[in-house]
Amino acid sequence: MSNKYHKLMYDCMAQNFPIPPTFEEKGWELIHHKDKKLCQLHTCHGFKVWMGNGHNEVYDMAYGAARMHGHCLVLGLGIGLVVQMIDYLNICTKVTIVEHSPTVIKNIFPWLESVTSIPLEVIESDDIDFLTNTKDKFNTMYADTWEKCTDALEKIKQLKALSKDIVKGKKVYWAEQELKAHKKREYNSYY
Repeated sequence: MSNKYHKLMYDCMAQNFPIPPTFEEKGWELIHHKDKKLCQLHTCHGFKVWMGNGHNEVYDMAYGAARMHGHCLVLGLGIGLVVQMIDYLNICTKVTIVEHSPTVIKNIFPWLESVTSIPLEVIESDDIDFLTNTKDKFNTMYADTWEKCTDALEKIKQLKALSKDIVKGKKVYWAEQELKAHKKREYNSYY
């Protein structure tokens, strides 16, 4: 790994990337923790954590961001952290973001444009619908759109099949290796 990647990991773990302002609207809430360096995006129905900048999330995002190049497709806007990492590494020419929630787009995307220098485009769409209907081609893809880890491997399988002719290069799926290892441990513990 390059020194730039190690600096990215250090800056991420130290929470040196800006975080979006708080908001609460239409079933979503972005809250800041006491130290103002950690935040979580919640769905208000059931108070589920949808996205955050804790160490586990950051590690997988940094791993993915370091593998992107060219015109990058990002499935899932979240709090915009992976896009900030891609911008920080200066390895992509453009990032197209697909996000299904108009509330998340409205509250996160304008802020994200103000803290990054890379050309950004956001498309309001479900990831499956987008990959099924797009005519665009991308060099790389980062995906993080599943609500529950129990559904993630099936969703990743679906995204891989749909993106095979759309994305020429590397595709990274948030926490894929950890999810596979967990599933293998569950299988082995059963027998």
